[in-house]
Amino acid sequence: MLLAAPAAAAATPSTDASAYAAEVGRVLEQVVAGQAAAAAAEMRAGGLDSSEPEIYRDLNQQPPDLADAEARLRALQAALGAPATGGDPAQEHAQIQKILSLRRYAGNQPSAWDRFWNWVGDRIAEFLDSLARPALGFQIPTWVWLAALAVAVLLAALGVLLIGGFARSSRRRRRAAELGPEPARMVRERFREADRRAAAGDWDGAVRALAEAVATRLSGEPWWATSPQTLRELFRQVGWLEALRPLLLAFEMVVYARRSIDEPAYRAAEAAAVPVRVQPPPAEEAAA
Repeated sequence: MLLAAPAAAAATPSTDASAYAAEVGRVLEQVVAGQAAAAAAEMRAGGLDSSEPEIYRDLNQQPPDLADAEARLRALQAALGAPATGGDPAQEHAQIQKILSLRRYAGNQPSAWDRFWNWVGDRIAEFLDSLARPALGFQIPTWVWLAALAVAVLLAALGVLLIGGFARSSRRRRRAAELGPEPARMVRERFREADRRAAAGDWDGAVRALAEAVATRLSGEPWWATSPQTLRELFRQVGWLEALRPLLLAFEMVVYARRSIDEPAYRAAEAAAVPVRVQPPPAEEAAA
């Protein structure tokens, strides 16, 4: 997912970190005071409108979304204030490899389709190179090479059709397997986990499980494993952004700002999720 606050902090040169943090503090003061227009002007003057477009967009809405802007600014301020610490290179490399092995990043590897076209390109390059060289001690007529090229193109087209049909069939089978009973089972398990963690007073873990259950139900697929979207983007796409805002803000506070929430914040998130939890889609009811 896109972590806006840490990304902005990482992108800021160390020599400008204090000035950047001071600018964020000034904007936050104006947001807390309810001065959306002044805060937006401050962001434009300090260049934050380009580095923090979502906060700038919140301030320019009608009416301004000051609650969301404040949450994002506090998360950004916390990220800027966190000291940079070095970790174990071997452990960090292992974590990176673990992340890259997730299904959502499988598309970054060359597919069979890409490898096939690379092979075709190599053969065409060899053919064009051979046109300029004699073969077997005499020059082969150009029409022979053109005929061979036509045959190669026909074979390539046939290969494209065969491989494309196989790839589409494989994707359909894989997608059908993913969208079977597994998402519904995952939703039930994550809702139960949220209840267990809440009963134990683990509000941070509970809101993570609750967000995953809601995201999976709204998207109809194992969302955490298959989607590159942020939770905010998903809620906006399906038209639930305002209704689920308490859940979204609690989740962003825990995940992005790395700050713990209390019981009232979790209970507000839980209440916002009730309509999604008690009204599963018909397909999910059938799978249950």
